[in-house]
Amino acid sequence: MATLSVMFSAILAALVIGESFAVLPYQDTRKSVTERTQDLLSRMTVEEKVMQLLQPWSSLTPEEIIAEYKNTGLGAWYLPMINVADNSPKTLAIARNKIQVAMMNESRLQIPISFIQETLHSGCDGCTIFPMPINFASTWNTDLMHDAAEIIASDARSVGTDRGFSPVINMFPDPRYGRLQEGFSEDPTITKFFGAAHLTGLQKCTGGPTEYLTNMTHGLVATVKHYAAYGKGSYDGSQADISEQRLREIYLEPWRYLVDKGLRSVMAAQNMVNGRPMHSNKRLLTEILREEWGVTNALIESDGPDCIQALNTSGFHVANSTETAGIMGLVAGMDQDLGGTAFRTLLNSVQENKVDIKYLNRAAGNVLMAKFAGGQFDNPFVDISRAEKINPMDNKKLALRVAEESIVLLKNDDKTLPLNFGGIHQVALLGSLADDAASQCGGYTNMGAPVTTVRQAFNDTLIPQGVSVRYMAAVSPDNNNISQVDKAVSLIEASDVAVLVLGDSLTTCGEMYDRSSLDLPGGQMELLHRAIQTSTPVIVVLINGRAVTFGEGNVALNGIKGLLVAWRPGQEGGNAILNVLKGAVNPSGRLTTAWPRCAGAIYGPSTPYLYPFQGDHMGQNYTVDGSSSPLFGFGYGMSYSNDMEITKMEISPQQVQENEVFRITVTAVNNANQSVKMPVQIYFRDPVANPVRISNIQLLTFTKVDIAGGATVSVTLDVNSSSLGFWNDGKNGDGHSAGWMIDKGLFELYAGYAGFTSWDNVGGLPGNVTVV
Repeated sequence: MATLSVMFSAILAALVIGESFAVLPYQDTRKSVTERTQDLLSRMTVEEKVMQLLQPWSSLTPEEIIAEYKNTGLGAWYLPMINVADNSPKTLAIARNKIQVAMMNESRLQIPISFIQETLHSGCDGCTIFPMPINFASTWNTDLMHDAAEIIASDARSVGTDRGFSPVINMFPDPRYGRLQEGFSEDPTITKFFGAAHLTGLQKCTGGPTEYLTNMTHGLVATVKHYAAYGKGSYDGSQADISEQRLREIYLEPWRYLVDKGLRSVMAAQNMVNGRPMHSNKRLLTEILREEWGVTNALIESDGPDCIQALNTSGFHVANSTETAGIMGLVAGMDQDLGGTAFRTLLNSVQENKVDIKYLNRAAGNVLMAKFAGGQFDNPFVDISRAEKINPMDNKKLALRVAEESIVLLKNDDKTLPLNFGGIHQVALLGSLADDAASQCGGYTNMGAPVTTVRQAFNDTLIPQGVSVRYMAAVSPDNNNISQVDKAVSLIEASDVAVLVLGDSLTTCGEMYDRSSLDLPGGQMELLHRAIQTSTPVIVVLINGRAVTFGEGNVALNGIKGLLVAWRPGQEGGNAILNVLKGAVNPSGRLTTAWPRCAGAIYGPSTPYLYPFQGDHMGQNYTVDGSSSPLFGFGYGMSYSNDMEITKMEISPQQVQENEVFRITVTAVNNANQSVKMPVQIYFRDPVANPVRISNIQLLTFTKVDIAGGATVSVTLDVNSSSLGFWNDGKNGDGHSAGWMIDKGLFELYAGYAGFTSWDNVGGLPGNVTVV
């Protein structure tokens, strides 16, 4: 393998110092990204430009890829779809270099391929598997997201990835939707702050598309997903019929925020927005993203095979042919076709003057710009020895910390938790998810790292301490087989405590795995109902990707002594869950989505918490068959001590101008002996607003602070008054044109640590600021 590395180095040196480098401006590293892109475009044929718009979606060997594309060049290849004997980092790096050598040697203009990888919560097969994004958000600690993203990018670069698919900054207000776990929240403030942390961690800079990455060996170009309003409906790819106010203030706000954080690449969503498919939505792709927000050279990628072609086929029927679909996508603003066939027809379209070549130049230019900025032309090969050094255990401490801080304690009757295993002789561990590594890691996972499941953690830690751990799968979320429940109940009755690990598998929650009910799927509800009828204390640990309900009226919840939400906690999930159960870690996670009492309560008051606005005259209960209040509210979570309080909130200055920064200083006290990590949550409302605000309570900002037992700490948060603003559609007759604006007058603020309760100082502290 050393010989291969030397060969690649020699080829690179020849390319860099050869005569062509001295005379071709696009190969001159001293020139700007824009200058190099324009020069290369001027030398390309129409066919070569069209080939840059393609990212095939098929599994081929390196030899097959080379044979098909070496003469024409190619835009990108999905790294996991290189067909090799194994997907180890070393094998992938070798195969990737082999393909790149052919592209750099045999294509006319020596244009490298971009290699793309999933970077949602891991960087490649065999590297560290962090928890899923919903876990990161539940920590309320953006520093953890940024640190993990830097590692993910470095791991991905080690095998030759220069563009990563992430972060996901969609809001998911409907928990029936299977992809909630890939995002951060139903709230735009949580989403934009964590999205920015993920983006800047991956790219290691905040420059835009026309700027070089500042670290081309450890940073990569991030493709942010999925633009726009994806997840607004309750199933994958559904229609988003939405007002301009809600579209702007909720669904587009994280995208607008990320523009100044280095937004370079965007993946268009599968859905429609107000009747227009996103892959032909010129208003959102071009007029808003590129023109209004100024991201002119953002690379816009399609969302999977045939999404552009779907404009013609059974998807949308807005085009009468595949060629027309390709033209529509290109003109609307699409740049690269992931796995589709529509853009392959553009060669004929341009040659027959069916579409202006300026659109092809824009698209090919944006693809090339990402390659120049990301270092593909200047560092086309990967060092094999670096791929060999990838070790998923190098970053296990951070993976463990994220998993621990993300666990949300929702119920702790009689202070059953933490468990004193010193006084426990036998524990019953039940549920197939206790020993399901794949479901514990979640979707879009690059596997290959050793995963410690809950069962393994119990066996490794408790059995040496003399605790008998009796495990039974008993039931699964994937089927309704309850034949082992009687045996499981006998085991529970013979044990001192029962820990039920329940929730979602990869086939009950994920992309294209939406549900009509939020109750525990499969035979899990039967096991739970039977377990709580015994005299043995029952602890439920959820490994899940969405909100969960507990049957008719949630009656089963009453019999649970302790309820922990672990989401998809990654490779260290088993250890993290046990550490929280035994009290080695004080839980500090908080929900970033409100949990409805049942699927029928979705889009009722406060579930999701931003929808709909309910004036006081409407009351809080609009159903005749049960409460419509949340089962667990946005921002909620407990610790073991629960003896914390916020004693002071100071705001300076108390009067601010538009676009002026004011400072919030919060003083928090931990009256318990045990240390705690406290999320500080600042909410606001505009008490007199016209038009009506999207909600009568919104998250403004947040942070997380460590407080030692018995200690008092102060934390400051700086807020721009523009964050109090709203979208005015210009149709209110008040003389304002469409755009963002802020009301003059008083805004009420509220500081809390476990969600918003009320404005009367219950569980938090009120304050106010005035915009003059």
